[in-house]
Amino acid sequence: MLSTFVLVHGAFQGKWVWRKINPMLQQLGHKVITFDLPGHGRDDFPQSKVTLKSYTDRLCHILDEAIEPVILVGHSMGGMIMSQAAEYRPHKIKKLIFLAAMVPKNGETLMDINQQDQHALPLPVSISEDQRLLEIDASATKEHFFAACTDEDTAEAQKKLCNQALEPFVTPVQLTDNKFNHLPKIYIETLMDQAISIDFQRELQNKSSFEKIYKIPSDHSPFFSYPDELVSILDEIA
Repeated sequence: MLSTFVLVHGAFQGKWVWRKINPMLQQLGHKVITFDLPGHGRDDFPQSKVTLKSYTDRLCHILDEAIEPVILVGHSMGGMIMSQAAEYRPHKIKKLIFLAAMVPKNGETLMDINQQDQHALPLPVSISEDQRLLEIDASATKEHFFAACTDEDTAEAQKKLCNQALEPFVTPVQLTDNKFNHLPKIYIETLMDQAISIDFQRELQNKSSFEKIYKIPSDHSPFFSYPDELVSILDEIA
């Protein structure tokens, strides 16, 4: 079945992460919508003013413009954002796909969840002087994000990484059983992930009901390191 995919990128990144799989999905006949979250990629919203609401408002606007219910794919932090948006627009969503993504419970923050992963490599980040941003040392992210990627893909991605607003990390999500929890969910594991360890990905899956679990033997960036496998899974889900 041909579907519309809305792809939600993670922290420090932008819609550029989907550059390989976007045309591949389109060649299979699917419609693909990618976008930069506020303050990411080419979006010029001031990073210091970004909130979780900024993120969810942007995603909800995209959902509102969709003609038919979509398949939402959230990578990493994108899992939090799409979960909150799903609470606001459940009727616009056909399925939720968590790609090496955070799975929240009602009232949890991203920081709450991050601190529970005992096996992930600590990210090379520091808090900005004004306490509003996580500043990343992009040159030190190979093992965290791109361990299985080519040197070319890694270098290109590292040049595009951006600092990350802190406020969305400390804002709790508000979820209910009859909206977010009622939607069909699928998890795609990344087995060699150093940013969200595979053990922790499996702990996260216990927070909700998942129709199916897929596995990719990738790092945290399967859209670069294993694009064929990722597209095959997404096409099967559609």
